[in-house]
Amino acid sequence: MNEHQIFAHLFEIAKDAKDPEGVVTACLVCDGEIVASSPSADDGVRHAEDLVLEKAKEEKVNLGNVTLYTTLEPCSYRNPVNNVEDCTTIIIEAGITQGGIWWQ
Repeated sequence: MNEHQIFAHLFEIAKDAKDPEGVVTACLVCDGEIVASSPSADDGVRHAEDLVLEKAKEEKVNLGNVTLYTTLEPCSYRNPVNNVEDCTTIIIEAGITQGGIWWQ
C-alpha cells in the first residue's frame, strides 16, 4: 500500500465514527500492509492513536517495525479531568521506533 491508499482507508473508516470532539483515525502499517486501524472513540475522550495501539497490543502486533499513520498530529496534552495520557506519550511508551509517525 502506498500513502495515498493508507490515508484513503483512514478517511473511509472516519465516515462511521461519531466522536463529538471531531473524528480522527489512525492505523499501523507493517511491510506495506495495515495491521490495525481505529477511529477515535464516540465518547469524545479516547483518541484514535490510543485505541489503535490498544488494539495492536490485544492482537500481539510487534510494534518495533510499524509506522503509525494518523489524520491529525498526535496530541501532547490531555485535560487531567479525563484521566487519560496524551497520545504522544502513549506512542513513545509503546515503542514505535522504526517506521515513525505520519499525519496528514
